[in-house]
Amino acid sequence: MNEYTPDKWLVVKIEGGKFPLTYKVFANWHGGYMDSGGSWKLNRVITKVTKAKKHYIFRGFSGSV
Repeated sequence: MNEYTPDKWLVVKIEGGKFPLTYKVFANWHGGYMDSGGSWKLNRVITKVTKAKKHYIFRGFSGSV
């Protein structure tokens, strides 16, 4: 299981046509000083969401958190 803590994130809703309703997390990390830039990830599908006091935990299809 991989665990990620992005700088920013957004839940993406995908539906329509031949695609079933799917929610994904688009996450990005800012590049630091002297870094070549930021990076991003889009997970396969959200399977579970848990709300904690100051954050959300998204569990993905592959087990990533």
